[in-house]
Amino acid sequence: MTLTALASLQQSDDESLRKFMHRFGSISVWIKNLNPEVVLHSMLLALRPDKFIDSLCKKPLGSMDELCERAKGYIQMEEMSRFRNEVRQVGQKHNKHKANIKTNSHKSDKWHKLDKHQPLSKGPKYERYTP
Repeated sequence: MTLTALASLQQSDDESLRKFMHRFGSISVWIKNLNPEVVLHSMLLALRPDKFIDSLCKKPLGSMDELCERAKGYIQMEEMSRFRNEVRQVGQKHNKHKANIKTNSHKSDKWHKLDKHQPLSKGPKYERYTP
């Protein structure tokens, strides 16, 4: 492989950072006598605009190990945000389904018009107080 393979590499819009880093690493391993500065420059050109590329531009890297370490953190953040979005979507679908069931069952209920926020009578906080 040559540098042109690395230079023509681009991260697609729907490609995760983990997949791209794996693909980028597998190509860069096969190029002989590759200068780390060239790899870092190619990485900046290949990544789509995102928080990771902003981080690389703000604080330049010194080595490939540093690149891998920083990429791990952003990969974890990306995967966590995807997981959170999936959980929210499942929760929203579940809540919509629950809401449909509740609205159908409570329409005939006589108590649905009662105010649920009625003040409760509060007693003393403790049973006994120290004299």
